Amino acid sequence: MTSLPPNRATTLKTAFRACDVGPLLGPDVERYYVDLSAVRNTEAIEGVSASLFNQGY
Repeated sequence: MTSLPPNRATTLKTAFRACDVGPLLGPDVERYYVDLSAVRNTEAIEGVSASLFNQGY
């Protein structure tokens, strides 16, 4: 069993501070981007979008 690092985040706030939440740029895009379009349920996305639009969001 591996042990957890002693400086790990213990709250959402400390986890957020430990992350770089900015947009991926340059070579990081290719390193971390995963194209999920083949498995994405576009009908569900369209349904949520339509629901939000109808509610005025």
